[in-house]
Amino acid sequence: MIRLLIYVLLIVAAAFGAAWFADNPGTVRMEWLGYRAETSMTVLGFLLALLVFTGMAVQKLITLIARDLPFSAEKRRKRRLEKGYVALNQAMVALSAGDKKLAQRLTNKAVRLLPSQPLTHVMAAEAAKLADNPAQIRAHYEALAESKEAAFLGLRGLVGEARASGETAKARALATQALALRPKSIWALKTVFDFAVASADWGDALAVLEKAERAGVFEKPLAKRHRGALLYCQAVEADLAGDEPSARRLSMESVDLRPDLAPAVALAAKLLQAAGQAKKAEKRILSGWAAGPHPLLLKAWFALAADEPAHMRLKRVETLCAKNPAHLESHLPWPMRPWRRSALIWRARLWRRPKKAAIGGF
Repeated sequence: MIRLLIYVLLIVAAAFGAAWFADNPGTVRMEWLGYRAETSMTVLGFLLALLVFTGMAVQKLITLIARDLPFSAEKRRKRRLEKGYVALNQAMVALSAGDKKLAQRLTNKAVRLLPSQPLTHVMAAEAAKLADNPAQIRAHYEALAESKEAAFLGLRGLVGEARASGETAKARALATQALALRPKSIWALKTVFDFAVASADWGDALAVLEKAERAGVFEKPLAKRHRGALLYCQAVEADLAGDEPSARRLSMESVDLRPDLAPAVALAAKLLQAAGQAKKAEKRILSGWAAGPHPLLLKAWFALAADEPAHMRLKRVETLCAKNPAHLESHLPWPMRPWRRSALIWRARLWRRPKKAAIGGF
């Protein structure tokens, strides 16, 4: 309805203009190179409009002819695309069939016909993997990494290749680039976190862990456990470097997050005792034993009073075991040789195993 109204208004405007020119014909005179022409304004306007429409029609005709001619650039581009997609589809079938020679030939043809399509490089890389050609694999992944649309995909492939060849530093740098491109990528966050842990870069690991937790890569309980372990590693490094205040602070933070991490509890107790805070050290060991008994905790418990007599040591052990009396470690005599402790553990397990009922219910 709106278009019809616009057409009517245009026709009315054209009719009004034609009538106005008819009422005011005017005279136009032109002289050029000894030639003289005289006409009315109406005729001149009609000739100009005819010239414009003729030019538009000629341009349209030339465009149609150039597009439909068999040797036109548009036709060549379409044929090139068709051949490239056909080769790509055939390469996919060859890859699924395991025909590495045919797959490599077809993917090379597809890359030549469709150089800007990321999928062609992906298929070519898979064909190179099938043919066990690392140089071509990296070349295609590098081509993907240079494109804006598939840079992340290329970096991920290069990380896998660098890992396979043992280039850990290069793989970590590439994974960091991938994380910069996709900050919420689950793969990138996990990969960079693993590299940071493997390189003992605890600060970077904690920073990536925080991002991963916000992105939902790690659930809160798991992230809490990871953070506690990383803080303990930082505390160990600080202790080895002689920075006791930082080591004590980091170990306490680790124990707050993971009271069942026996090495962290033992380290915190040792540092607290060195700082003259024996009571706090005892509380930490007792809480750690309640969360998860461990021989390291018993060793740290004995270290709090190394010179006490035997009967006091026995009472100290009873106090510690009372925090978790149901645990198997609380029933084992200390100190004891490892083979003896293992025998007692297996004996306790067999004793707890339910007996089979005899035939007839007796």
